[in-house]
Amino acid sequence: MGTEPPPRKPDTAGAEGSSSQRQDRDADEPRIAELKNRQLAQEMAERERLGEADTAAEARVHHRRADKAHYLREKLEQRERADRKAADDDQE
Repeated sequence: MGTEPPPRKPDTAGAEGSSSQRQDRDADEPRIAELKNRQLAQEMAERERLGEADTAAEARVHHRRADKAHYLREKLEQRERADRKAADDDQE
């Protein structure tokens, strides 16, 4: 019961791993762009609904949803920038 877990194998991916990671990032780009577009559309729709809200509670819901969509779109943009930076670093 008091045994140690087996030692971890060293990471030997090296250049082969970075090539695979680069391909994964390239495949993610269209998906990230699509998700950003969805979040922008969601934010715009919720802002429109906010203007049409009949009650303060309904307005809070739409405001919160619009803020969430905006936040998620910003996170996707951060991911894109990080992926581009990593790709640039791989090329150096």
